[in-house]
Amino acid sequence: MTDEEDRAPFNVVIWFDDGFYEYFVRDVPAVEAVLAAKRCIDGVLGRTGLVVKVQITDSGDYTNFLWERDRGIVYPPEARGTA
Repeated sequence: MTDEEDRAPFNVVIWFDDGFYEYFVRDVPAVEAVLAAKRCIDGVLGRTGLVVKVQITDSGDYTNFLWERDRGIVYPPEARGTA
């Protein structure tokens, strides 16, 4: 990852079991977005099943990471099924 990519704004979106979603963090560097996503997955809401999906998007609204409960990481494909 280049310095420019790390500074690009990333967002972490979480979906709840009732269908609602919210931005957990917005416009943060890549490393901070990954750490925030990990907190969502490994934290109380993720462990209890209230969070069913965690997504990291970039400034172009492209998905860079997607985790789903009971499936693990589904995107990027090379990491599918882990975590």
